[in-house]
Amino acid sequence: MSKSTKTSIIIIIVLVVFLLVVYLLSKKDGVTFQSNKNEAYLVVGQNAMFSYHNKKMYNVPLNSQLRKELDWNEFKVLDNYKVKGNYLMHYDDKWYLFDKDRKSISYESNTLIAYKSNYDIDYIYKEGTDIVDDTYVYNVADKLGIIVEHLTVNKELDMDIDNDGNNETFYLFSNALPVISSDTKEYAVVFMVKDNKIYIIYNTLTTKYSNYSCQPNIEGFINLNGDNQYEIIISCSTMSINEQRVNIYELTKENNKLSFELKASNS
Repeated sequence: MSKSTKTSIIIIIVLVVFLLVVYLLSKKDGVTFQSNKNEAYLVVGQNAMFSYHNKKMYNVPLNSQLRKELDWNEFKVLDNYKVKGNYLMHYDDKWYLFDKDRKSISYESNTLIAYKSNYDIDYIYKEGTDIVDDTYVYNVADKLGIIVEHLTVNKELDMDIDNDGNNETFYLFSNALPVISSDTKEYAVVFMVKDNKIYIIYNTLTTKYSNYSCQPNIEGFINLNGDNQYEIIISCSTMSINEQRVNIYELTKENNKLSFELKASNS
């Protein structure tokens, strides 16, 4: 074997090893990331999963191939909206957590948030308090033609969603799923107030105890697309925890007008 042939073989071996290392570094727990692009997967509750790639957000349906590929993958898990750690996640009618030795880990199933990505993700949760001044609530109710009474959700919280140094206030109110009520219509509303202007983000109006009656909650604020401002994760829980509807909205500005754009939904 000539010296040039040996050199060529060595170069080929080195190249193959290099490509293999690059592949293994980009492949995390069964899902291959493209190292030059931001990619992420987000789990909210027991039935919602979203992906972010090619600068867009997508719903990941329960029976999709991607769901199967993500089974037994490692995610950063938040339990009760607090970081619990990195765990393997397996889905079988609900999510189960396991450590690296596949030992089962318990958690509070109705507050599950988890994500994995090939870049840093910023997530913030705000607890919120009861609404003190309901002036804006009644203004929104008048616009939507609903009556504010027998509320089952009545919450406000502050968050600087656009990173401009000033907090916006978010309001949630609903009369859905009461123990006892004479209301014939049930609603769920989420809106934001910025500079004394009202921006309605989410609202539903249904007949009492219908399959679409739900109580809204802000599951957190997350910067999935890396644009230095947060998307808002809104869930609306029905009688069954496995029928939780989850929407992700982004605050957009066009012609100096703000609005919330739905970026992804599991319903």
